[in-house]
Amino acid sequence: MEANVIPRLATRTWAVLPCQHERAFGAPLLYVFGEDGEPIETAVSPVDRLNETAPHAAELVGSFVERVDLSAMIAAVTEGIEPGLALALEAFITHKRLQPPHGEAVTVMDPTPGIWNAFRGTSPAFAVARTRNHIGVLVLHRSSNAARLEAAWIDPVTFRADAAAFVTQCAGIGHDELLAGLATEAPSLAVAGVELLTQDGRRALPNAVLGAMLTAIGDRLPQHHQLQARIDRLLDRIAAVEAPVSRDEYQRYATSLASIRQILAVIAERSAVDGVLALDRYANLPSWAAMLQSLVENVGAACSVVEGREIAPEVVLDAIASAAANGASAEAAQLATPAGRLVAGIACLAMHCADVSLVDSTIAGRFRVLAQLLGTSNWVLARPYDHGVLACVMAGW
Repeated sequence: MEANVIPRLATRTWAVLPCQHERAFGAPLLYVFGEDGEPIETAVSPVDRLNETAPHAAELVGSFVERVDLSAMIAAVTEGIEPGLALALEAFITHKRLQPPHGEAVTVMDPTPGIWNAFRGTSPAFAVARTRNHIGVLVLHRSSNAARLEAAWIDPVTFRADAAAFVTQCAGIGHDELLAGLATEAPSLAVAGVELLTQDGRRALPNAVLGAMLTAIGDRLPQHHQLQARIDRLLDRIAAVEAPVSRDEYQRYATSLASIRQILAVIAERSAVDGVLALDRYANLPSWAAMLQSLVENVGAACSVVEGREIAPEVVLDAIASAAANGASAEAAQLATPAGRLVAGIACLAMHCADVSLVDSTIAGRFRVLAQLLGTSNWVLARPYDHGVLACVMAGW
């Protein structure tokens, strides 16, 4: 190696996405991207919990991040545990920190697997930090088919470093068990994730999407669950900016978004496969006329929810046409028929990721935002968590 050359450490790409499994619906979880570029879910959330915090939670929710690859270090001391558990340990050590008791100074220590001898019995524990009087560990609590990974500060005399015993006691604990262990706190994690978005001035999602997500979380809880009050407070905060919207109306909004998404996908696919010029022919087919009518109805329904008033179909159609004309490419603007130019302009909006402005409250502006968010552009590369929340609202992308 040449002198004065600092070796570059291997890194891993991470992001936060909302869980779409029913057992932990909406909970913001850390994902790492494999060599094939596909996201791999962990059972660790960047949301603060007892004894633990994520110093860079806002950055994680905002975009992709690169961090030093700690997988080899974890594997070296935990050989034999399930991959899902190893990944959870890596996610925690990479992104979270233990909050010390009484503000004591914390020293990071080499990860050490072992056993915690608590008064209730023994538990596998992974030591990661220490203060003058305590050791900070990640403890695995298991019950039936579920397991919880929790941070704790313990008396050093109750911890015994023992990698073999740690591996033995962790047998059978993988991602599914850890995800099941999040079930009881998943709704509160999900609400906390949406709250992080409400505070993020860079987010891509309109307020109504956040309201629909909160409604989807609340609908999965008993009517008098203590979290419903927190959901209502967040919905009231959104209503202070937009028109007041009931939970039923948010469900209507989510249904409309899913329908708009399906229509935009058809238009964008035909434009990509057959070219813009072919849209002149498609746009004048009776089936496409019916599809455009459905688009007008669903855009009208979505905008009516946000504005708190019914909007005439002709007003919605004019707004869609205006947004499409402003977003059309030169080629799209040259099509022979009005219907062709309209569809081609919609395709341009749906296929190209322009800057999404949340301040344009006209019907045309609202449609432009929806077309760009629900279309086929790759804006997910800029805001993965926002994209995941939108997918949850529509029950899948």
